[in-house]
Amino acid sequence: MSNNKCILVLGANQFQRERALIGIEKATDATVVSVSSMAPFHDNKFATKVICSNETNPAELLQAVITFLKRSEMILVAVIPLNDFVLNAGLVIANYYNLPYNSAETINNCRFKNKLKEVLAKENLPIVRSQKFSTISEAEAIALELDFPVVIKPVNFGGSGGVKKVTNFEELRTAIDESKQHLSQFAKKYDSESNIFVMEPYIVRDREVSIEVLNTPNSKYILGVTDKFLGCEPYFSEIAHLVPSNLMLDKDIKDSLFELAERACKALKIEFGLAHVEIKLNNDGSDPVIIEVGARPAGDGIIDLYEKSSGYNFYKAHCETYLGTFPPDSLPKSLHCSSAVGYFHPVPGILDKVNYELSSELLNDVDIIKVNVSKGQEIKSAQNWSTRYGYVEFTFTDHLSPNFDLLSKIKNITEGLFQIRN
Repeated sequence: MSNNKCILVLGANQFQRERALIGIEKATDATVVSVSSMAPFHDNKFATKVICSNETNPAELLQAVITFLKRSEMILVAVIPLNDFVLNAGLVIANYYNLPYNSAETINNCRFKNKLKEVLAKENLPIVRSQKFSTISEAEAIALELDFPVVIKPVNFGGSGGVKKVTNFEELRTAIDESKQHLSQFAKKYDSESNIFVMEPYIVRDREVSIEVLNTPNSKYILGVTDKFLGCEPYFSEIAHLVPSNLMLDKDIKDSLFELAERACKALKIEFGLAHVEIKLNNDGSDPVIIEVGARPAGDGIIDLYEKSSGYNFYKAHCETYLGTFPPDSLPKSLHCSSAVGYFHPVPGILDKVNYELSSELLNDVDIIKVNVSKGQEIKSAQNWSTRYGYVEFTFTDHLSPNFDLLSKIKNITEGLFQIRN
């Protein structure tokens, strides 16, 4: 590619997606352009160029891109989305410049939980149906039909925000109010509906995993199975991720999960880039249920974990699928070690002190610790992405045994790091 060509990357400034720009810059010699509403007052210095605009507002961003390309005399050759909230803006720009991109149908079906389940049900994939509502009376009628317990979720938000299990009508009304309050703070910013929800029957399974899938118009490639760890109900906060899941040691279970993930991506017509398929199942692999499918890379630094475990930056392949230059033989054949990320959830109270002088034993296998809370701040129990108080990343040189207790390791670091007072 000549130097007057550029690639627009959306979502690059999101927390724990920093290495996306590194991978994308490896995929091409075109100029990499990101977007920030804070430019020129931005911290991200990986991208060569930064457009000052709102990457979740399609009309505003399109005008900013048109202006940027005209002034810079560059040619846009690809639009690369990295999260759910930029998919619509990316679609508008890709369509305007006639560039490869997942369709509007695919994006809508993946983002709206009720539509997602309808598509998968038509292909006889295992799902729990999502029924849409926007009023208390509609919610109560659905709850009567389904019977408690049920789970309510915003129709197209993420990060477990506004998701809660309820067991009676009083809890239902409270949960809807909580969800509305959460969405009132974040929905507009993240291109999401603020007053539309879904309700699903509550299901019991031993564990939850995600399967990361790389999509091209002609093929699907599986990165692996990720173990997901959730906080205490009635919330479903994701508190840790481990790569690879020990379920990959069982060929039958692994093959079954791979097949489900591929079928889900085909049903949703995902043709470009990484997709994130979430599944609940029992430890013996029985009764799998597809929970969600995102037509974008996994969040929470999961793609970074795959890089740690393989030595390969999968954002490079993500970009190459949109460019039409992806070489299948470039993917690593296996994962040579295990890696994990865990989020800090100290006991509720007021933070009195952060103790950075941890023992070498606690820091064994630790790559990085990030704390995002300061003295005097209130600590709340784990509910969703907004009640995380930092994170820790690990690399384990050997594959872990099935009995490895990741959560205890994270808990010990948390207790050593945070001093809380009531």
